[in-house]
Amino acid sequence: MKCNLKIKLSLTQDIIFKSSVLEKSNFELENRYFSKEKKELQNFEIPQQSNDFIDFLLEQVNYMTISPQVKKTLIYLIYNLSNFGYLDKYNLIKSEYDKDRIQIFNEAYEILKKLEPCGVGAINLKDCLKNQLKPYEYEDYFLKVLIENYLEDLAEKRYDKISREIKISTEKIIEKLKIIQKLNPIPTRGFNTSTINSYILPEAIIKSNKNGEYTLEINEDILKNLNSSNILPKIYSAIYRRQILIQEILTEIIKKNNNLSMTTLSKILKVDISTISRAIKEKYILLDNEIITIKNFLKIHSLKESIKSEIKELIRLSEEKLTDEQLCLLLKTKGIELSRRTVNKYVNEIKRGK
Repeated sequence: MKCNLKIKLSLTQDIIFKSSVLEKSNFELENRYFSKEKKELQNFEIPQQSNDFIDFLLEQVNYMTISPQVKKTLIYLIYNLSNFGYLDKYNLIKSEYDKDRIQIFNEAYEILKKLEPCGVGAINLKDCLKNQLKPYEYEDYFLKVLIENYLEDLAEKRYDKISREIKISTEKIIEKLKIIQKLNPIPTRGFNTSTINSYILPEAIIKSNKNGEYTLEINEDILKNLNSSNILPKIYSAIYRRQILIQEILTEIIKKNNNLSMTTLSKILKVDISTISRAIKEKYILLDNEIITIKNFLKIHSLKESIKSEIKELIRLSEEKLTDEQLCLLLKTKGIELSRRTVNKYVNEIKRGK
């Protein structure tokens, strides 16, 4: 009896653990299992925060004369800053931009780095400190070397080691350290960061082509981190299964099943509806360079297919060929308001489907 009870308790705990992993977003998983403490920060004082950080940045952007595409990208970057004011997911975000749009990203990122407070948009602590040297007229070869290679040694006061390796006196090192300590390691300090809830790390990138077809690319960063970490097999298995289920859900959604609901998904994938709900809870995708939740993608996709069915029926019942404007008016009588351009897009998708 005791043995059976232990097995039952063990199974229950395992189910609870797997469910908790399934519910977590990419950002939460990365923070929980792969984040590293930044020892270098112990040299700096972190005061209390007040005014809103995001609003302060957006106010500067509003006064700029830049193209709408660059402005949109710049705002996107701002909303992806960490609580420290870093853009430490720089490489991930940059990979979202193809060769035709990379110039827009680069221009937006350069503007971001020039915003106040100095150091905002840095990739990491070292980058943040180095970015402040020129504006504050502290440019110096040894300062850059110390920031790039010896922050932890400075924090631990290993001045003799640094002196031997870069051939400058301990006095000079302490002098340079005093300058480094004047820099701001956390651009958000003095600001309220309550509007920076967390990073949005999309579970997948989905792109649609002119034929209305979708391509799916799963974000495999978490799995890559798993392979390079000394992580417990139990955790590896739970996260791996989570990734597979999310991929299966997204694959089913882009198959263009009409009115696909969580109930339908659970039947197709042969899992409980509560499992589907946990798997898509607060999870995001990048859909044609726009961040949306998987839940909204499910709704949008179902709605789109439903509208296309209405258009098909209108075309079928009409004795004459309907123009896009006529279809717009007929759809409006059914409570569906669409632009002529959208209607034209759906009509072309229907034709290609035939």
